Amino acid sequence: MTIAQESKTLMKKFLSIAAGLAFLAVSDSFGTVWSSDGTVTGHNYLGGSVQWMHDNRAQDGDTITLPVGIFTWSTGVTITKAIKLQGAGIGNTIIKDFVQSGPFLTMGLVAGKLSRLTEIEFQDGGRTGPKPQRMYIHGSNTNGSTFRWDHCKVNDINGFQNSIRQLALSIIAHLSSLVNRWMYSIFMRGPGMGCQTETLHGPIR
Repeated sequence: MTIAQESKTLMKKFLSIAAGLAFLAVSDSFGTVWSSDGTVTGHNYLGGSVQWMHDNRAQDGDTITLPVGIFTWSTGVTITKAIKLQGAGIGNTIIKDFVQSGPFLTMGLVAGKLSRLTEIEFQDGGRTGPKPQRMYIHGSNTNGSTFRWDHCKVNDINGFQNSIRQLALSIIAHLSSLVNRWMYSIFMRGPGMGCQTETLHGPIR
C-alpha cells in the first residue's frame, strides 16, 4: 500500500469517527423526537396518543410531534416534563377544544429546563360554557423553569383565558390570537415574573 493509499484509508476512518461523534452530539443536544398520532388518549402504543407518548416514552429535553390533521380533544392533556410539543404548522395541525371541565392542555414546567409549544393551531371544538383556563401553563419564578410559545394560532377558543403563571421567563413569539368572545386571550401573573413578548399578532379584543 502506498503512502497516498494509507492517507486515504486513514482519512476515511477519521471522517467516519467524526460523523459518528457529530451524530451523538446532535442526539444529546436536542433529545429524542417521538411521533404521536395527535389523539389525546386511548392509543397506547409507540406512535400513539400524545398523553401515552408523554407518560411512557418522552423525557426532559425530548420532542413530541403531532402530524397534519384536525384533532378534537375531549379530555385534557397534562404535560409534566420539559418537552417540546410541536405540530406541523398553523393550518396543518389543528387541535379543537371539546373539553367541558378544566383546561384542554396543562403544562407544568420543570426546574432549570425549557418547555416549548410550537407550530399548532388551536380552535373551538364545542366547549359549551365560558370555563376559565382553557390552557394552563404553570411553573416557578425562582427555580429557572422557562417556557416558549411560538408560531401558534389561537382561534376563538371558548373560555375566559389562557393562563400562564409563576414563570421565571416566558417568551411568546409569532403568536396569532383571534378572540371574539369572553374576556382574555392570554393572562399572565405571578410575583417577580418576567415576560418577553417578541411578536404578538392580533386582533385581540
